[in-house]
Amino acid sequence: MNRFARYKTLQLLWTRARMLLAFLHGPRHQEARLRAQRWQETQVAQRLISDGIIRGSGDPDSASRPRGELRAAEQRAWQAQREIQQRWMETQQQRQQRRGR
Repeated sequence: MNRFARYKTLQLLWTRARMLLAFLHGPRHQEARLRAQRWQETQVAQRLISDGIIRGSGDPDSASRPRGELRAAEQRAWQAQREIQQRWMETQQQRQQRRGR
């Protein structure tokens, strides 16, 4: 077999190998990309549902979500925490002013 025939044979084999790899890899890659996209859409939808952005009248997750009175209690707790922090800051400032005199 001369060099030219060997070159053409190798070129043909390499082309067939690339086509086979593209055939085997292409559908799997596309399927994996679509699966990842579906997973991401599901995660976003679940996050939006749990945040209460999307809520319907027949929402099956409404029992596991905090109701209005729980959210009001949370807000009162945050407000109390903020008041405590403000008092602490005022006390610290008064102590520093006393030491400064």
